[in-house]
Amino acid sequence: MPTTTTPQRRQRTGHMAAAAGIVAAILAFAPSGTALATPTVSDVQLECGSVITENVRLTRDLVGCPGNGLIVGADGVDIDLNGHLISGTGPFVSLSGIDIDAYQNVRIRNGRISDFSRGVLGYDADAARVERVKITRTLEGVNFEESTGVKVMGNRLVGNREGMVLRRTEKVTVAGNLAVNNDTTGITDIDSRENLHTRNHVAGNTFDGIALESAVNTAVINNVVRRNGIDGIDAVVGSGVRYVGNHVSYNDENGINDSGDGTVWRRNTANHNGAVGLRADGPGHIDAGGNRARGNGEQDCIGIRCR
Repeated sequence: MPTTTTPQRRQRTGHMAAAAGIVAAILAFAPSGTALATPTVSDVQLECGSVITENVRLTRDLVGCPGNGLIVGADGVDIDLNGHLISGTGPFVSLSGIDIDAYQNVRIRNGRISDFSRGVLGYDADAARVERVKITRTLEGVNFEESTGVKVMGNRLVGNREGMVLRRTEKVTVAGNLAVNNDTTGITDIDSRENLHTRNHVAGNTFDGIALESAVNTAVINNVVRRNGIDGIDAVVGSGVRYVGNHVSYNDENGINDSGDGTVWRRNTANHNGAVGLRADGPGHIDAGGNRARGNGEQDCIGIRCR
């Protein structure tokens, strides 16, 4: 049975080195369609600050947590929120809805988190999965740092300061999420390698829809990004980023704006953005064809050919 008191948290032993690698077979990516086996779970009366060491299924809401909502205390646990809410007392007061610190293969799914500094916080949390969780009124809805192989899929990140923040991650899949009406950026990805952003709907955020900084061989595929306050997708200081099949429209400035080197552009559509539809400013970019743009405020395409 999970403990219902908060023990001393495991100490971090140091920072992970930034991982290296390249995107493999990116155009052949297909999200997993195979349902995972339902794990054995315990239906327990959890409290705010409970440490989770076994698979659990919530049986009630946890409301007004003053610190953390739940704390992961073992590798491989499955936390089924079972449609319930975990809430704090406000984003500048409470810590994290669910805190994963140096544990691996953790799965969080099927519920709601609100009013924490961070909805889900993962540090050194390799192979974590966050699925079908609605996160609202946090400073950062989902935050993963120094983590590899994470999957963030099918979540709703609405009305946070930032919807999702990834820092120094590798081979993270961000798929099928809704990131809308956040106060700054919908999805921020910093110092990543081989990450994949696909089939996300990112709209109505005050700053950029998707912001990439120092991303290496990250892929941005088949996203819908519209009506954001600055650029739909903005990337700086990166290399080898691939843009395939994205639809960017009605963003206040550029549709896609990338100043990095070695980018690849294929079958993107950019309509009615305030400045430039598709802008490839960096050296060595590759126009793989099929890009379209019309009705953009300043120019449809810079650096690549659009129909």
